[in-house]
Amino acid sequence: MKGWAVLLVAVVLAGGGCRRPPADAEVTEHAYHLYEKVRAGTFQLSAASQSAVEAIDALNKALEAAPRSGEIHDALMDVSDYLESAGDLIARHIDEPPPFATFKRNLEAQQARLSQAIQDAGDAYQDLAEADGLLQTIQSSDAVFQKRLQDLERAIAAAQDDVASALEAMGGPPPDIASG
Repeated sequence: MKGWAVLLVAVVLAGGGCRRPPADAEVTEHAYHLYEKVRAGTFQLSAASQSAVEAIDALNKALEAAPRSGEIHDALMDVSDYLESAGDLIARHIDEPPPFATFKRNLEAQQARLSQAIQDAGDAYQDLAEADGLLQTIQSSDAVFQKRLQDLERAIAAAQDDVASALEAMGGPPPDIASG
């Protein structure tokens, strides 16, 4: 009987009945993985930010060759709004995270930062998809204007690819799920 009591106490002390806090190594490993996701996401979002700027530059060149009013002009202005929105969402998350020693002091805030970056990246991707969709509706027989629209289309696609890479790096869902 005494042997059973000793065994029961040993099981309880070994964790069978008590929940012990995670070891420091486990916390540090979790913090490091979170840190790497934030760093990788920041790097990719910086690239996406540059791609969004390039898309806006391409849009401005397309506007130079576009009619000054009418449906095409209005559609391009809507594309501009989507590109500006995407750029603003991306720009919120391009600052490098603090050094790891500082980062790991408040993991809850850092997890919230990562979650917000994933949400904003998904929204930015959706804005870019909307801009591209609008662009697909524009028809023109002007060769110079068509070339500029193709350049704009490529720039938007590059920004979408960069945002999709950022979502992947941060551990977020693929863009079609993130933006839905």
